[in-house]
Order: sequence, then C-alpha cells, then structure tokens
Amino acid sequence: MDSAPADINEGKSVDVAFITINYNTRELLNNLVDFLARTEFPFSSSITVVDNNSSDGSRESLGRWPQVQVVANEENLGYGTAANRGVKATNSRYVCVLNTDVILNYEAITALWKHMEENETTGMCTPVVTYKDNRIQVFFFKFRLLMCYWEFLAQVYTKFIKMLLPHLRQPLKIDGITGALLFLRRSNIDGDALFDEDFFFYFEDTDLAYRWKKKGYASYILPDHRIIHLGGQSGKGRNHTLYYCGKYRFLRKHYGSAHAERIKRLDYWKIFRKVISYQLLSMVFPSKTVKQKLASGRAYLKILRSEV
Repeated sequence: MDSAPADINEGKSVDVAFITINYNTRELLNNLVDFLARTEFPFSSSITVVDNNSSDGSRESLGRWPQVQVVANEENLGYGTAANRGVKATNSRYVCVLNTDVILNYEAITALWKHMEENETTGMCTPVVTYKDNRIQVFFFKFRLLMCYWEFLAQVYTKFIKMLLPHLRQPLKIDGITGALLFLRRSNIDGDALFDEDFFFYFEDTDLAYRWKKKGYASYILPDHRIIHLGGQSGKGRNHTLYYCGKYRFLRKHYGSAHAERIKRLDYWKIFRKVISYQLLSMVFPSKTVKQKLASGRAYLKILRSEV
C-alpha cells in the first residue's frame, strides 16, 4: 500500500505549488529543491516532493529543508498518479509540475507566473526547453492524426517550430506541451485528477494536452525564456515497453482502436526494415554499434508483437 496524500484543505493557500516527482534522483532532486527553497520569487509558493519509493536516500536527504512537503509512496506509482497525489496535497492558484532533472532560473519561472496572471485564457505554459548545449528539445505537440501515420510531417513541423522560436518576441500558442515543466491554472483541473492514471510513465502529458485543447484551454511557449532539461534520469533511458504501451493507449483513447492497430503495424514494419538493413550491414561491417542497433531493433519487434 502507498501512503495517502494529505488533504488539500490542510495546507495554506499559495500562489504557486511546485510539485516534482522523484524516483532515485537524489542529487538532481536536492539541486532542484535547493533552488526553489532559496529563491525569492514575487509570489508565494510551496514545494512538494512526491517520492515513488526511492531507495537512494532521497526522502531522508530532504530533511534539511523543513518547508518541503513530502508525499511518500510505498511503491512506484508512475508519473501521472504521483503527480495527482501532489496536486491533492497542495492548495494554490497555479500548479507547476516539473521533473527533477530540470535546471531552472528565476527569470523563466517569474515570466511564467506573470504570463498566467495577465492572460486568463491560458491553461498552461512553459519556457523553451533545451539541452545543456542550448539545442532546443521537442517539448511541444501538434495533434493531427495524419502525423501519427506519416512521421515525416511531424518532423517537418518540429523543425519549423525550432527554427521559429529564436526569432519570436511574443508567446507562441501551441497544441500542447510535454511534461518536463508544466505551469498550469489549477481551476482547470477536474478535482485532483490532473493526469489520466492509466498512463504509467509515457504519454500522460500528451493525453493531458489533448484533453485540455479540446476543452479550449490554451497552451503557450514563452520564447524569450529557457530552462535546461537533462532528460532520462529517473529511468536511465527510455523503457520502450512503457513507451509503446503509452503510445497505443493514447491512440486508442482519442482516435480509436482501428487507427491504433494500423499505426502499430506501420511501426512494426518500419522497425522490421531497419532490422533487415542492420543484419545485412553486420555481415560486411560487424561493428559494436551495428550489433547494438540490431539487438535493439529485435527487442522492439518483440515488444510490438506483444499485446501493447
């Protein structure tokens, strides 16, 4: 059993509730909490850490910050369910759900709050999310079924937005935002259920963005501000079984089982062709890299043959 989250009415109301979900990322968590605890923002805030039964001493390390609220789960509940526990345990006008592996700055966080204060129709917003080398990540969505079938269109759209962002001086309205950092208006949340808890680790943010877009809650990117997202820290790399499970669950939920199965078959044959290519390449150039890609491709095919 996991511990029950605190009642939302127990905590003092603040402007912004910072909620982060941790699973064995002690050093990153400490860096994030330290920044939030020592920074004087122009708004009131709280810090809540939802820990998914970490074994690296994460919970114990938070004792140096008495103002931090810890929601301790006794098992790994996944990202969405844990985030919902954090939402329930806080009382605020805005909610900022963020990964532990983000590097924040005062200017970006303050700009998000100001944008929400000045734009009542905005449901969620984010700064530009980059890698450490300043390359822009893919942190935004465009919901078109055709893009699910033809990835080339999605790639063209992604490149266009990445090229556009450095030249913009006004917030960019977007279909949806990925979950590295989501600055949200609490009044738009249905009860305490921010995320659909059927999604364990992947596509819960895609599902949220899709649902909020249908409700008319606008999402914006603030192009003048950036944060760094290190990526892949909790799981130390993508769990492809969870990834594909989340992908097809999202497709079934919003586009129907027929489309989900067709796209799954397309994914299978695309990977199958790559496996054949790597098999032929390994016969003439048996490098370690080629062998690793061949093994990965075969593993993905095995996942797609299963009932994901």
